[in-house]
Amino acid sequence: DALRQAREAERALASEKERLAVALTEMTRLEELRHQSLEREQAARESAETANRLKDQFLAVVSHELRTPLNAILGWADMLCRGALDRPTAERASRTIRDSAKRQAQLIDDLLDVARISSGKLRLDRVIIDLRDVVLDALQVVQPAAEIKGIRVTVDIAEAIDIVYGDAARLQQVAWNLLSNAVKFTPE
Repeated sequence: DALRQAREAERALASEKERLAVALTEMTRLEELRHQSLEREQAARESAETANRLKDQFLAVVSHELRTPLNAILGWADMLCRGALDRPTAERASRTIRDSAKRQAQLIDDLLDVARISSGKLRLDRVIIDLRDVVLDALQVVQPAAEIKGIRVTVDIAEAIDIVYGDAARLQQVAWNLLSNAVKFTPE
């Protein structure tokens, strides 16, 4: 009788060990699933934070790019309204206002092409251009802001630099940014 009871207890113990092993295996599997879920959640959070940072950087660049031609428009228009310009300078101001408005319209068109940028399909309109013209046109955009601050900007372009094959609008954006930042961060 005792031997039978011992065997039954042994079988019950073995059965309990097996049940505990199955439960432990299931708990280990659930812990691994929880860990994987946590890793996916952390990766998703990091991805969302990166996307948010990129969006903020994009908006900062866009506002800067839109502000540059707008500042030229407002600066020259203000001088025209005050009657502070002689005739040749007023004509130059009118051309610069028109050109800046066209540049701003182009920037807005570029914003509408964001899908192309994000998909890597940004179109560059490469033509033969004179870099002197690019620099001088960019200077016209920032000239009113420079004059308001009493900053004199001079141009000294090396003779070796003349024509290149490139996208005039993109190169002009580079020149605008450099010049507008120079004016912005130069004291009066």
